[in-house]
Amino acid sequence: MSIKYYADVDGNYVGAYNQGNPLIPSGSTEIDFAPEHGTQVWSYTDNEWQYTKDVLKEHLSYYRWQKETGGILSQGYLIDTSDRSKTLLAGLYNHILSLATPAATQAFKTGTGWQDITHANLELIALDVAGHAEKCFEAEKLAEAYIDNNEDTNFVDVEARWDAEFAGV
Repeated sequence: MSIKYYADVDGNYVGAYNQGNPLIPSGSTEIDFAPEHGTQVWSYTDNEWQYTKDVLKEHLSYYRWQKETGGILSQGYLIDTSDRSKTLLAGLYNHILSLATPAATQAFKTGTGWQDITHANLELIALDVAGHAEKCFEAEKLAEAYIDNNEDTNFVDVEARWDAEFAGV
């Protein structure tokens, strides 16, 4: 006997059974192959498994985080934008503002090593980093809205969509 796969009326995978097994859920439909991912749903219109919007949004969020924390070029310096670095930079920004010494320099570690950077440039770097993070989240929000408004989720390339939204923000 061959194994067949079954989906319920909503396209949710219900299991694999030998043909004719009395345990096959009532009202389910035989499908020739199993889903690749547990949260795919069967599209009766397209006769294929499609990713759910939740899976696409999860991938989108991870992709945004990679881009957000991947670093930027600011004021001619390669700047780390990891979560820890952003926190330290925010503290340094507030400290520099309290000193009100724009021409003074501060030793600051960039992607290419230690640099003596003026307080004025460090302020601009901190603002660039904050702006970068904000832009990343805005691109994610727009790409997520696209997913929500798109019925055919199987063909949504979330990374390309995020990249396009980021470029337009």
